[in-house]
Amino acid sequence: MIGNVKLSSLPREFEVGINKAFKDSYVFDFLNLPESYNEGDLQKGLLRQMKDFILELGRDFLFIDQEYKVQV
Repeated sequence: MIGNVKLSSLPREFEVGINKAFKDSYVFDFLNLPESYNEGDLQKGLLRQMKDFILELGRDFLFIDQEYKVQV
């Protein structure tokens, strides 16, 4: 039973602010997104850039679709 298990105090002490959640900052200027954008716009922009990059590599590389789920 989980209720009887004594958990470590580490998870309770590991609260961080949203600004400290990501160690690296990311610059997406190359996506040419509008000033205010949502997660969907970011995803589409990144997929578009990856698709263009993969297609530039030549015929030895394959671009299947925007999202292709792989079952492992």
